Amino acid sequence: MKELIEWLQNPENVALLSAMFVAFSAALRALGELFLAAGKLKKDPPEGFFDKLGAKLCAFSEKFGRFLAWLGIGNKK
Repeated sequence: MKELIEWLQNPENVALLSAMFVAFSAALRALGELFLAAGKLKKDPPEGFFDKLGAKLCAFSEKFGRFLAWLGIGNKK
């Protein structure tokens, strides 16, 4: 723990850590938007078994994408 505190006292390390956080947040946002786009591909109304399965996967993808986009940087809410 002492080494971590000493490591965080260096400004370059704090900048590196914050840059990694911003990059990770931006990647989460992009991944969330990708899942949201995939979720909008569902058909209205699903006809067969695979269409129903695809619609359920699209609905899950849309919910998961909203969650990731909410976690990421620059969320809309």
